Amino acid sequence: MSLDQKSIDGAWEHVKQKVHERWGHLTDEELEPCRGNLEQLVGRIDEKTAEAREEVERYLEAAVADEEGILDKASDAVVERASQAAEAAQQAAAHVSDSARNSYVQTRRMVQNRPAGSLAVCFGVGVVTGLVFGLLVQGK
Repeated sequence: MSLDQKSIDGAWEHVKQKVHERWGHLTDEELEPCRGNLEQLVGRIDEKTAEAREEVERYLEAAVADEEGILDKASDAVVERASQAAEAAQQAAAHVSDSARNSYVQTRRMVQNRPAGSLAVCFGVGVVTGLVFGLLVQGK
């Protein structure tokens, strides 16, 4: 049998659902003691149904493969979304970098073209910042 304990245990809920679809008369109470025990599950189904053991094993293999296929698709979708998010973040970072670079160039030109006016603006900003800071400190 190519199934292993780990794969059947990892896909238990899906396998249990598939067992219910095929052998609806098997109850959760009958299946739950078989959780994580492949031989016991195959034996229980074989005991409660007229199915041959090999047929039960093939069906369980297909159920696990189906679950793995679903997980693979979900994993691929997550990877694709993450890739799209990374690309969007890179584009946003490039845009911010370009904007900052353009703002720096414009500011540099303004300072070069109007050094006195730039100095006056810096002085004014410094005075206002000092006043605001002083008022905040006094208020405490």
